[in-house]
Amino acid sequence: RPKSYGERRFADPAIGRAPGGGNVPRGEARQRGRPIREDGDFRRVRRLLERLEYQPMLGREVALLSARNYRRLRKRGVTPHKTIDVMIASFCLQNDHGLLHSDRDFDPMGRHLGLRVV
Repeated sequence: RPKSYGERRFADPAIGRAPGGGNVPRGEARQRGRPIREDGDFRRVRRLLERLEYQPMLGREVALLSARNYRRLRKRGVTPHKTIDVMIASFCLQNDHGLLHSDRDFDPMGRHLGLRVV
């Protein structure tokens, strides 16, 4: 039987369905809703996240691309609120990843930089 976490329902206890049909590890969905306080929950979430591919995020190329993208946005009249958002978007662009988010700050990056939102 599906468990309920706030407004979200998951058919599989390990994986939630993201908008558009993508999969989201339950731990990530839970972390966004409430902190993981129990050791057992933390270990379970860690095991789930360890299944995902890991890629180092900020090397020289992404740092330089982030600076260029920040300047491109500013030239178009967009002021990014957080530098880390530009870094995340630049990483996704560099590696041809889509970004699943619920942060309006990424919307202009989709329009002006070509960030693919999933």
